[in-house]
Amino acid sequence: MKERVLVNLWKYRWELFGALRDSVMVYAFATTIIGYHLWGQTIGTLVILNAITFALVTGNIMMFNDSIDRFHDRKKGKVFASEHTNEIRLAWWLMSAFICVLLTMLSKLHPTVAAFTAGVWWLGLAYSFVPHWYVAQNALVATCSASPVLCGSVVYGHWNSTISNTALVLFGMIILREITKDIEDA
Repeated sequence: MKERVLVNLWKYRWELFGALRDSVMVYAFATTIIGYHLWGQTIGTLVILNAITFALVTGNIMMFNDSIDRFHDRKKGKVFASEHTNEIRLAWWLMSAFICVLLTMLSKLHPTVAAFTAGVWWLGLAYSFVPHWYVAQNALVATCSASPVLCGSVVYGHWNSTISNTALVLFGMIILREITKDIEDA
């Protein structure tokens, strides 16, 4: 059984990759770098490691949510997670282990930004268990989605108006998008 699941990880690699929402991962990577850039930070080990970790955390949250919502998503025609539950779970666990390694490396460079990234990861995973209070869930998604731009501020230990305004604009755009998606789903 385990061997079949491992073989299926390779067999369904593209479907599993799709569950990560690559465009959302690119967004998280880019906004993390932008957050550091707004502080004047040059791209170095800390910035790249944080951006990669945040991108993977974002994809991991998406995959976890697919696993939890698999029966609801089936109604919308998205059947991969419900038909390949073991593969999704194993891929999620393997990815989570890799993220823990990256967070450990990140904590050697800057423990506070590693804790911040881990906190957003936890908050994003918690989304799957929040009762369906749509505005609360939308705010949670928007908070997690706007947070990569704050990583530079976490490193520098304070905020400035450019960072705050950028985070608020991202939060506003994402919450509006989430509300619009919920209205379409309803």
